[in-house]
Amino acid sequence: MKNFFLFLFVCMLSSVLFSQQTKIGDWGMHLNYTNINTIIAENEKIYIGTDSGLFLYNEEDNSLTSFSKLDGLSSLNITALDYDNGVLIVGYIDGNIDILQNNRVFSIPHIEMANILGSKKINDIFIQNNLAYVSCPFGLVVINISEREIAETCYLSEDGTKTEVFAAHVFDTTINSDVDYFLANKVFLATNRGLFYADKNSNLLDY
Repeated sequence: MKNFFLFLFVCMLSSVLFSQQTKIGDWGMHLNYTNINTIIAENEKIYIGTDSGLFLYNEEDNSLTSFSKLDGLSSLNITALDYDNGVLIVGYIDGNIDILQNNRVFSIPHIEMANILGSKKINDIFIQNNLAYVSCPFGLVVINISEREIAETCYLSEDGTKTEVFAAHVFDTTINSDVDYFLANKVFLATNRGLFYADKNSNLLDY
């Protein structure tokens, strides 16, 4: 319910901001706030991915910042977001991925450009230890963030059909109880064929 009222507030605030910023004779962008696809909250900032672009709402000063292709984003229709240690990763419905870091945008177009039949939509992104685990309709893609390149691609099907990965979660080596021993140091994938897991430091195809 809190998020619902926040969305309404952001929508009302956006109309005021855009009407005030555009001068006579200037071009202005009127982006759509209504189709929200994904949202995350980090460090009193809320990142909102929509069909039109990316919006950042700062809870400290109630400011709203918009990002679109005019600001360097590689595509439209954001479907996944994750943030870690100053790095925001944006995934799109066409397979494009942007890394936003230090006020710069770095594009990773490899999935969008890959010769893959069917959807390339980025379903989910999970960041841990300089690696981004990207869930896709055809499998899992692991991106080295600092190198800004694909480190590994995993196709989980053995019979020629596709296994769609909806989301990934990686547990670190922290063990707080005996139950955590099983989870520690593993990658878990939610797929259309069930739950897969593997040791994150070994071959992810050995699941």
